[in-house]
Amino acid sequence: MARAQPTEFVMHMLEVLEPLGPISVTRLFGGWSMRLDGVQFGVVLRDTFYLCTDAAMRAELSELGCEPFRYTRRKSGREVEVPRFISLPDACLDDPDLAVEWAGRAVEANRHRA
Repeated sequence: MARAQPTEFVMHMLEVLEPLGPISVTRLFGGWSMRLDGVQFGVVLRDTFYLCTDAAMRAELSELGCEPFRYTRRKSGREVEVPRFISLPDACLDDPDLAVEWAGRAVEANRHRA
C-alpha cells in the first residue's frame, strides 16, 4: 500500500517554517505532526495549522482569537475540544516571520515533552 504523502498545505507550512531548521513530518490520525529536534510543536489537521501549546501560550493565542482544534466523535456525535492544539494567528498567513516566531515559541513550550 502506498504511503500517504504530505498535502500541499503541509508542504507550504514546511517552507514557511524552514528558518527553524530541519522539521520532520509524520502522520497523526487524519493529519500531520511537525517536530523539530524531536519536539512536537505543531500539527496540520483539515488543512489548518495548530500550534502545540502550554497554558500560557493558550491564553495568549485565545486573546488573539485563535481557536482550539475540535472534532466530532463518530459514535456519540459529541464535539470534543483539544485545548493543546490552537490555531496559528491569522496574521501569520501574511507574515511568515511571525509564523516562525510562534512556531519557535511552541518548540520551547514543548521541550519538556520530548
